[in-house]
Amino acid sequence: MSSPRTESVRALGRVGGIGIEMAVFLLIGVKGGQWLDGRFDTAPIFERIGVAWGIFAGFYLLWKYTRPRSSPTSDDPADGDRTETDAASRGAGATPHSARERIASDDTSPTK
Repeated sequence: MSSPRTESVRALGRVGGIGIEMAVFLLIGVKGGQWLDGRFDTAPIFERIGVAWGIFAGFYLLWKYTRPRSSPTSDDPADGDRTETDAASRGAGATPHSARERIASDDTSPTK
């Protein structure tokens, strides 16, 4: 088990990394917009679009890092994993949907 100090350093590293990535997205958007404005002589239009893109990309990155991840061991049918009771409720001739059901149905088949 890691010490609390190690955990706090890791958390600080994650937060710092996210902050740097957000700043880089914003900088790319601004500089890209300024370059396009200079190229096409359309002063603040592309710069504003670049700022909006940078903010959107930064917050999308933040959302991606902070959203809850589903557990691979979840028995929630919404995850695409069917339970044994789902197989029973579909009837005897139903095709199994998950690997667990396929294994369970193979165990009950007679051997040749």
